[in-house]
Amino acid sequence: MTNTITILEDSLADLNWFQENSEELRGKYEEEFVAIKGRSIVAFGPDVEILFRKLKEKRINKNEVLIEFISPKNHIVIL
Repeated sequence: MTNTITILEDSLADLNWFQENSEELRGKYEEEFVAIKGRSIVAFGPDVEILFRKLKEKRINKNEVLIEFISPKNHIVIL
């Protein structure tokens, strides 16, 4: 249980970091998928398959990172 709580807390911290730094990240990674761990970008790619391949090459478990897409400025996504 403690491990699950730690993972959730780390993910929340990474999400907060992503939101706080979204403008700067957009300048570097616009229209890219990014993997975030420890409040930093550990891999990025134009699609999730490439992103997952890069994570595998770096021996980073894709289940232990936050994955976000950096959309263009003023781009609206309707879910």
